[in-house]
Amino acid sequence: WGYHKANLQTPKLLTNGYYKNRTQTLQCCAVDTTGHETNTQDVKCFSGASASTDGVNVNGRVFTSSVGAEIIDLEMATNFGCVIVQSGSENEVKCFQQSLLHEYVPSALEQIGDVSDPLDLATWGGTTAGNSSVCLLSSSKISCSDGSSLGVITNYEVDLPEQLYNAQKMSMSNSHVCVIEQRGVLCFGRNDTGQSNTVGLLNPRDIY
Repeated sequence: WGYHKANLQTPKLLTNGYYKNRTQTLQCCAVDTTGHETNTQDVKCFSGASASTDGVNVNGRVFTSSVGAEIIDLEMATNFGCVIVQSGSENEVKCFQQSLLHEYVPSALEQIGDVSDPLDLATWGGTTAGNSSVCLLSSSKISCSDGSSLGVITNYEVDLPEQLYNAQKMSMSNSHVCVIEQRGVLCFGRNDTGQSNTVGLLNPRDIY
């Protein structure tokens, strides 16, 4: 249950991340569909402590959507997080740093650029280029960067496909990424211990 639960009124999309690094403060974060402003949605985080080891309060609101927008995906990494916001007919990605109430653009996201109508995202690592990986997924395309170059996840080059078919969800580690699409579960990246090999699944629904 932690230090406190950030007064969530109508929560959804629970996930977890870290403030600063893995030896410091673990946080859980969720979307509160009842935002602190009318017709907005908030991302709120809470942890097992009142503050991180550097004294920063790590409990409370870290992001607020624009009026009328819906947050449909939430991912946290180390000291930053990203959401997919649905506003009108298009989806867009917004990122933020934990404990700072303003938009943050990771260098990885800058390199990826525009992925038309993203439906899923994944984050890994911290805020330093080369250790700050972001992947975006649309129904037909996946694009990843670690801030050093495209097609790289935390300094490991990943051979990503040019075309996906009815892609739905993805998950990533520090050296490979997996996707659910109409051919099943497909994985790309490091495979020295078989971590990118997949088994035949008839109807996969989720991936983590």
